[in-house]
Amino acid sequence: MLLILVPVVISHGSPAQDKHYREAMITAISLVEHASARKDYLEAAARFERIASAEKSRWMPFYYGAYALIVMSYDEQDMKERDRVLDRAQVLVDSAIARNPGESEI
Repeated sequence: MLLILVPVVISHGSPAQDKHYREAMITAISLVEHASARKDYLEAAARFERIASAEKSRWMPFYYGAYALIVMSYDEQDMKERDRVLDRAQVLVDSAIARNPGESEI
């Protein structure tokens, strides 16, 4: 029985870590929901990237960081800048896929 529980405990982390992660994600998602300008989306994307750097095994921060950049790109008039933003979003999507290749949400 112990052999089964060890991977589960290791893969999920401590409850305190999970709580901190959930709170950070909720705050960052709220930033995207209330974003109205380019700087708001950039701030949200940067926050997701910081979460992703701390939670290297989780795909959702990469996914939502890419989402923030993609939504921001809709209003970008400069095509070169839009491409740059979307290239950055693609890197985040690729990172999300690498962490969980079978995830249908990505």
